[in-house]
Amino acid sequence: ASARDLPAPARPRPVFEIGGSLLFLQPGAGDFQQYAEVANPFPVPSPSWSSQSIDPKFSPAFDVALRYMPTASDDVSFEWTHLRATDNASVVANSSQFVGPPYSIGPPAGAAFAGGAANGSLQTQYDAVNLTAGHTFCAGCPFALQAFGGVEYARLGETLTGAFQDAATSTSHSYVSSSLFNGAGPRLGIKGQYNIDNLQFFGQAAGAALIGTLNNNINFATASPALLALGITTNYQSLTSPTATQVVPAFDAKVGTAYTLPAGAYGGFRLELGYQVAVYFDAVGQFALSNVAGAPLSGGVYLATEQQLRSDLTVQGPYLQGSLLF
Repeated sequence: ASARDLPAPARPRPVFEIGGSLLFLQPGAGDFQQYAEVANPFPVPSPSWSSQSIDPKFSPAFDVALRYMPTASDDVSFEWTHLRATDNASVVANSSQFVGPPYSIGPPAGAAFAGGAANGSLQTQYDAVNLTAGHTFCAGCPFALQAFGGVEYARLGETLTGAFQDAATSTSHSYVSSSLFNGAGPRLGIKGQYNIDNLQFFGQAAGAALIGTLNNNINFATASPALLALGITTNYQSLTSPTATQVVPAFDAKVGTAYTLPAGAYGGFRLELGYQVAVYFDAVGQFALSNVAGAPLSGGVYLATEQQLRSDLTVQGPYLQGSLLF
């Protein structure tokens, strides 16, 4: 038989996969997004209050992934998702309104800030690193089910800033509230995939228990003519909590579709489009200043009572991933 009559050699099965994703993620942190209050009307014995919150938008993020597939049914994978996002908001009070931080919205504090303005900023830090091993049941079937487990590391940070200015721009007050969690722990999940030739539809869900440290603090800065008369240009103050060990339960899921191009001389290419969400419970810490003495907006913050609160951190959004298999 001639060479052209011989069957073409089978292409080797891909053993490695390298992928990169462009994501648009929307972070959320519950009450941590509230940066100011507006009292309307002011001054009266019984004003109404309107909370001013920052509404985070979808921000670009990236993801890199590596996978080793020693057999058609087993794999080991590494994945890193990274997000840095900044969102802003502002409000201007009219002459019959008073604007101030959530911890100081009563008449004694607000006389100087009637008709004032406030600006808020929310910065989100999100890094999740997963190292997992998985086994796929019935890898060559139209419907395949994979169970996987491993370790997750997460770095979760939120920084909320509120800045306030009186109408005459002679008095200013600001605060910066920060929270940072670093932790790692076991992660388990399951993934289902339905294959139609080179087209795949999939969904997966996983849970983790992260053990790590949580730090939170709040810093204040106040400047006013009253302080300047005492020889104080700016009054800086801070409230810091000791580092605490925290257990953070986590849940993540994604759904999507993928198409794998036929393998060429340099391997195969896979294009994936989907939506993903991750929730980290009680991962954000903040101080709630429930009773502040004096006039914080013009003299400084003097605490009578305070407590620490916990909020969940969420990230969600669509993604587009390209992978090379070889």
